[in-house]
Amino acid sequence: LKNTSTAQVAQQVKNLVLGCDSLAIIDLTDDINPLAALTSLEAIYIGNNSHFMISDNVLYSKKGKFLYYYLRSKTQESFNLPAAVDTIMPQAFASNDNLKVFTASRALRHIGNRAFEGCAALLTVDNVRYITGIGNRAFAYCAALSTINGGERLGSIGSEAFLGCSSHLRGQRYGSSAL
Repeated sequence: LKNTSTAQVAQQVKNLVLGCDSLAIIDLTDDINPLAALTSLEAIYIGNNSHFMISDNVLYSKKGKFLYYYLRSKTQESFNLPAAVDTIMPQAFASNDNLKVFTASRALRHIGNRAFEGCAALLTVDNVRYITGIGNRAFAYCAALSTINGGERLGSIGSEAFLGCSSHLRGQRYGSSAL
């Protein structure tokens, strides 16, 4: 499958649940970002969608408070988070091999589970002074990660948040937490 549309995806979902009249709950846990599995994805088109917006091939909530997905195929080495974003959703940046420097905005408060997992080239996470929580495995296997600037207000760090990261991070204190 090389190309698809929302109508085609909607039809597939409809076919999946067709005849499931007693289905009452669908649980999409925090660790699931269906876009993260699409390793060859080069673009996202949303048209006149009332829930999402795209800026420079990055998927955000309509009002820009949530960053949902940063294409793995993006080649830029640095990214400055837009001022409105307060939450990076699970697996949003996962497995991007080009990103080296991530700079947070003042609004950023939470980095979701596995948000940067496997970003092998990531060296620096900057301006995280206002973050209050980092999710489980948020930076797992970011082997090159050696610098996190800020984090004075950090209240919680999820389990294995820095699994497989540089030993330079171990023992550093951020807010009330130690890495």
